[in-house]
Amino acid sequence: MNTRSILRTALRPLICSVSTLALIACGGGDDPVTPPSGNQAPVITLASPAADATYRAGDNITVSAAATDREDGPLAANRLTWWIDLHHDTHSHPAQPVTNGGSGTFQTPVRTEVSANVWYRVHVRAVDSAGRTTEVTRDVRPQTAEVTLASQPPGCGSRSTASPSPHRTASPACKGWSATWVPPRRWSTGAATPSAAGATAVPPRTRSARPPPTPPTPLPSTTPARPTTCRPR
Repeated sequence: MNTRSILRTALRPLICSVSTLALIACGGGDDPVTPPSGNQAPVITLASPAADATYRAGDNITVSAAATDREDGPLAANRLTWWIDLHHDTHSHPAQPVTNGGSGTFQTPVRTEVSANVWYRVHVRAVDSAGRTTEVTRDVRPQTAEVTLASQPPGCGSRSTASPSPHRTASPACKGWSATWVPPRRWSTGAATPSAAGATAVPPRTRSARPPPTPPTPLPSTTPARPTTCRPR
């Protein structure tokens, strides 16, 4: 055996060790990559409502969601809950209570807050077997129309649930809503005839001017006759 062969044989274990270390450092070799430690939260897929969904008053909002978990796999429906809140300006009202499952339908009411600055927020929550939760939300915005109040004769100052001020004659509102117009208690002639675009109105009661009350007719003043009593003398 010559000197070259002796050196190759002696250095072979060292070369293999260096190669193995290089593979491990680069993510190769036979050693597995250690996964992240700890339980991971579920991942929710919200198929409905769509990200750009809108509604008219009276429409149905359909909720359809599913969830998967790294440790548990696809989660059963009883691991999901959903609910809906009605938002108006900076506050909110419960619309649909917490409901078990990942799907359901909510019908928007017709007689409700009619301002254009309202929307429904859908909440979906999933919980895995270890109690780790995930929650997602999606907003559903209203389709709006400009509502104008008018009367005949003009200027009766009628009020409505959509525009409570008698001086505000036009305002944006959700399409499909229903409101009640209330005519003034008294006016001189005619009857208020409100009209609106994009809304269903309940006709107001017709009232005419009230005549002044007629004072009661006084009864004639009479003095009752005194009874005559005959007394024996």
